[in-house]
Amino acid sequence: MGAITRMCWTERLAVDAEVVRRAVERGEIDPVDPEHVIEAVLGPPYFHLLVTDRPVSDDFLVATVDLVVRGLRR
Repeated sequence: MGAITRMCWTERLAVDAEVVRRAVERGEIDPVDPEHVIEAVLGPPYFHLLVTDRPVSDDFLVATVDLVVRGLRR
């Protein structure tokens, strides 16, 4: 992975992790490792596209996020 790509992902993941941490602080979700949440959201679209060779639709993305968020709610 190129240095620029790595830098962009590092910054993006840091922002995403902060969103998860704040949700925990507000009591919206149980304490959880932000990295696991991010991977749970990002993994399925890549699997869907790269392994099954199926397109990733907006409906698929929304369903994936909804599934992860429902699993995190108190």
